[in-house]
Amino acid sequence: MAELAPIQTQPPSGTCPTAEELACYIDGALSPEEHARVAEHLASCESCFEIYSGVLEFQLESAPAPLGEVVPFPGEKRRPPVPWWSSIAALLIVGVGVGGYSYLLAIPPALVAVDLAEPLQGQSGGLAQSLWKGEINRGGSQGENEDTLPYRVASFRAGVQVVNLQVSLQADDGGHVTGYVIPAIYSTLHDTPGLDGLAKDYTDLSSSLGQEKTPKNLLPRAIQLAAESRESLDPLYFDLGQWAEAGRLAAISREPAFFRLPETRSFLRRALWRDRLGFKESKLPEGSRGELDAIHKLASKSTLQPADFDALRGHFEKILTANYPQ
Repeated sequence: MAELAPIQTQPPSGTCPTAEELACYIDGALSPEEHARVAEHLASCESCFEIYSGVLEFQLESAPAPLGEVVPFPGEKRRPPVPWWSSIAALLIVGVGVGGYSYLLAIPPALVAVDLAEPLQGQSGGLAQSLWKGEINRGGSQGENEDTLPYRVASFRAGVQVVNLQVSLQADDGGHVTGYVIPAIYSTLHDTPGLDGLAKDYTDLSSSLGQEKTPKNLLPRAIQLAAESRESLDPLYFDLGQWAEAGRLAAISREPAFFRLPETRSFLRRALWRDRLGFKESKLPEGSRGELDAIHKLASKSTLQPADFDALRGHFEKILTANYPQ
């Protein structure tokens, strides 16, 4: 983490938010309108962004991950809310360095993925018809050898399918897991150099389903494998795959809670900001930025209408189609 260094006592004057406003923004204590105003400002003001990113780094790095029933994306560190007048405001007054730039994508988004299983089962066609069925890899894309899959492409696709794996297990749909989800994950990992061992771990999970009458009991193992997958793959693309499929499923379910999660919104902001700043290791897939901008505007609305959910689904599906065609 960057060392603390006194740079200024307040964000720049004028239209810039005050230290109190930034603190309330980090705590999620602003109204939807104020939140949108500060978020838009941070996307264009590097001075305020430097302060914000450093404080976010300190707070996320120092907060313990709580225990509970929430099933997060692997590796997540969730922070408890703290008053703005304590650590956040104090750090804003002292000032922080710019080390937060490299930190912003280190924390993947949180998602209660299994909570989507029940509403999806009530959709027309059932759960299996709702999940994204990307192509089984045939190799040869983006200039790679005929039998290999580009690393970032594999990372995105694996992220999509680990969400589908968890949702399917929660729904006790072992048939869909063994019939499509595991084969899709295996194909993706097996056709990517160096990931054969991880691919085998997923086939072992599939074999366990033959001996397990309740597929839901294998959910903890699936979550563990997702964590191991993220460590072996490109974390940005893996997280984006998870986030895109989870968001699409939430839109199908007309589930506003996903779009209200602070972690959901912060992941989107981090991805857009880092892409805007031009870091090579964090550039978004081709064509994704415009869709993410549109999703950000829709998700920032105080109330989501049926037409908004339809529009959100369309934007998520454009990202998925571009990176994981069916």
